[in-house]
Amino acid sequence: MTVIRTLFFLLLTANVLFLVMGRGMFGGVPGGEPGRLAAQIDPAKIRIIAPGDAAQPATPGASPEPSPAPSKAEASATPSPQSSVAATPVAAETASPAAAERCTAVAGLTSEQIAALKAKLQNDDTVKMQDRAMDGSSWWVNIPPQADRDAAVRRAEEVRGQGIGGAFVIREEGEHRNAVSLGLFKSEASAQEFMRQLQAKGVKGARVTVRSVPGTRHVLSMRGPAERVGELVELALAANSGAKREECPAR
Repeated sequence: MTVIRTLFFLLLTANVLFLVMGRGMFGGVPGGEPGRLAAQIDPAKIRIIAPGDAAQPATPGASPEPSPAPSKAEASATPSPQSSVAATPVAAETASPAAAERCTAVAGLTSEQIAALKAKLQNDDTVKMQDRAMDGSSWWVNIPPQADRDAAVRRAEEVRGQGIGGAFVIREEGEHRNAVSLGLFKSEASAQEFMRQLQAKGVKGARVTVRSVPGTRHVLSMRGPAERVGELVELALAANSGAKREECPAR
């Protein structure tokens, strides 16, 4: 009985102590929700934040996190000011336009007048000349006269051995004596084509000579830079008062 009575008084005392502590009789935190809120909020630490300050970091003195460095791919894709300037194409200088080409023909010239005009060209290959006879002329492909008849015969035999069966030696007196005749053509174009065939077969030293009937007139076509052709046309017209300007034949 004594033990039971002792336990009863201990439990009773404990309950009384809990009741007293719960009501704040010992100066603790006031009971209830209002008391707990009052204990958590310190009026001295309350600060009113203006609307413009809302974006400032919550922790004073805290430095913002550095932005991540761009990747190598992004860095290469973003041009720097210097590279942009370098990439800007420089305006190319305006190239001078190529000289305009012109073709003019002069009819009524003699072979001597044509030879004089061709001599004016010297080493100038910008102007191409082509002449055709107005009557009776022919273009003779030949090898110039040799030192004597024996040399001319040997040269003709050499050419025949290269596949030119019509080669023969000129025996008549005159400036063409001991020349080797290779072919006679009615147009300059045909003669030039034969010349290309001779070169392909290895025949060297051949030439084209215009053979005209006395009094034969020619039409000379000149094609090249307009200014240069104009100069030659004026020279041709000045050399022969009967010559006249014509259109070039179609190519």
